Amino acid sequence: MTDIRIFLVEDDSDQAAIFKMRLSAANYGVNHYVNGQFALQALEGGNIPDLIITDLMMPVMDGFELIEQIYKKEDLKKIPIIVLTAVTDIDNKQRLSDYPIAEFCEKTQRWKHFQEAINKALNVRAKQAEAGES
Repeated sequence: MTDIRIFLVEDDSDQAAIFKMRLSAANYGVNHYVNGQFALQALEGGNIPDLIITDLMMPVMDGFELIEQIYKKEDLKKIPIIVLTAVTDIDNKQRLSDYPIAEFCEKTQRWKHFQEAINKALNVRAKQAEAGES
């Protein structure tokens, strides 16, 4: 297993199981949270991942609020975020346009494309760390 840790924030248990299986098979460490509140509590508790993959529509705290809360905190806002959507929605992209979202990915997207989005986000994170920006 690599040292790369990913937070998967997804309330649909079937979707989460598929993503967890694929991410684990790609040797990522995965922490799964069923809503943004649990993920935010882990972040505030010092459990900082290399990447966050979040759904938008969830109970308790949705992905929109999670992202807003993350970007309010200086120590968290450098974590790259990939947003999972049922379909690419221009309104969701517009609503999140103030935040540097690494990628918007449809849940039905082919794994190869999703893996490319993960690699791209992690590469940006690594370059920031090398430059002393983490």
